[in-house]
Amino acid sequence: MILFSKKITTKEIVYVVLGIIIFALSFFYVLNVFQNEIKKQPVVNIDQDELSKDHILVKLQITNIDPVKGDVQIRVIPMPVGKYTNDSITLNQDIVFYTNSISGNNEYNFKKGSMINPFEVTVDMFDGYLMKYPYDEYSAYLSLYVVSTAKDSSGNVIMKEIPVVKETNFLT
Repeated sequence: MILFSKKITTKEIVYVVLGIIIFALSFFYVLNVFQNEIKKQPVVNIDQDELSKDHILVKLQITNIDPVKGDVQIRVIPMPVGKYTNDSITLNQDIVFYTNSISGNNEYNFKKGSMINPFEVTVDMFDGYLMKYPYDEYSAYLSLYVVSTAKDSSGNVIMKEIPVVKETNFLT
């Protein structure tokens, strides 16, 4: 039995070589698109002065995305800097974080002398087509409002806004 009894023509060789070249170019194009997608950073806008030496540094990490429910869980890792800490670990005044979490707690209290533990906030995800997940673009808003609380001489609680500086790691 002879499998290759037909002689291969030059025209057929050219077609095969062109097919391989087109496949290779398509492969490298798609690979380049995915590599550029990985490099994109999400837009995080916190309207505070990042040069202030006294602030709360907030690291944000996306821990879970549920496109069916439209929820995004974000881990907030705050660290006091400057006058809000004496040893860069513990607080030297009471601090309260207010968030726009749709589930769980919206207010996180941290007492003087304690460490600020990371906490998770769940926010709504919108602008995007569910059937295209994860290749479509989605938006989510996380609001953080941080205040220090202290009592004055008459016992009234005074709340003072604290600047927040962000650091993001959304490439999980």
